[in-house]
Amino acid sequence: MAFLPYAVDAVADYGSLRELFHKRLRWIVVMRHMRPWGHLGLLLTQGLPWSLAAIAAHPSAPVALGYLGTYLGLRLAMTWLIGVWGLKQPGLWRKMPLIAVWDAMAFFIWLVSFGRKGIRWRGSDYRIRDGRLVPVVHGSVDD
Repeated sequence: MAFLPYAVDAVADYGSLRELFHKRLRWIVVMRHMRPWGHLGLLLTQGLPWSLAAIAAHPSAPVALGYLGTYLGLRLAMTWLIGVWGLKQPGLWRKMPLIAVWDAMAFFIWLVSFGRKGIRWRGSDYRIRDGRLVPVVHGSVDD
């Protein structure tokens, strides 16, 4: 296996945090419909909620320090390995404090996806039926 000697730039096509939230929600709702076991399995990849659950089960300073410290250490290491070393992204260290914020937002989006019956894409509402997007004629996707 060989890696490309350059990184592919991605262009963020959202103008606000709200647009990012809706785009990520659309992606995860589609995943829930198309790959339900994969969607459910995402829970196993979420370090922050598991760390917080462990702290809630055994609320003590050593447990909190151990779980949150391990979570943050591993997430920082992954981000450095992929972003700084692999993709050679400049200035990534300044954004490191946002990792836990993003993980919390991603978990929230994952939870919200269970209550969605459809998506909004390019200004139109759709339901997902049998792997296809079906336009919603009246109402909204969650009626």
